Amino acid sequence: MRAFMQRRSRRVVRDEDGSVTVEFVIIFPLLIFALASTFVFFDAFLTTSRASKAAYTIGDIVSREDKVTPNMMQQLFELQENLIPNSPAGKWLRITSIQYIVEYDIDTGDPNNDYYIVNWSRFEVDPEFDPGIGDGDPDPTRYAKPIKTEDLPDYDLPTMADKDTVILVETYVPYEPPLNMAAFDGVTFAGLEWRNSIYNRPRSGIPIEFEN
Repeated sequence: MRAFMQRRSRRVVRDEDGSVTVEFVIIFPLLIFALASTFVFFDAFLTTSRASKAAYTIGDIVSREDKVTPNMMQQLFELQENLIPNSPAGKWLRITSIQYIVEYDIDTGDPNNDYYIVNWSRFEVDPEFDPGIGDGDPDPTRYAKPIKTEDLPDYDLPTMADKDTVILVETYVPYEPPLNMAAFDGVTFAGLEWRNSIYNRPRSGIPIEFEN
């Protein structure tokens, strides 16, 4: 009886029937998760790259103009839409002209005060805005309000010469992943948003005006 049990035990140990099935059941969900993660990561990086390129493209276009009109703002927003295809509703575009002012002492001629001012600020918002999109913010359009001079301390403004101007182009692009990965231990990319702020000097050296 003892010898029989030993032979049966050795046979069970050597038997590999069903091992492939067990390994497949264990590995397959991990493989699916890895493939889905790779796809979502690639799509997220592709979207942020397109959003950044759109901001630089719009900034370069505006810097070559001598004025911006409401019609041009709409066309630039449509360009942003075309440069970031398949992105969800909720995008906005804001363009602001900022000028640097230096005040000089009348007697000595030395600078005694300097500050930045907003010459003008305009924005376009996606008409199909979804208030449910945004990272912890139910209403991202509040960031698309025109910038005021008192808002400038919140910005990292470039060093400028007296009376010099820059055009600030800001874009906001919400992101929705193509796959919902929340089923995998709560992993999700929903709620991400891409914001870009680009500064450009007017190519002509003359302040760009807004013509209403």
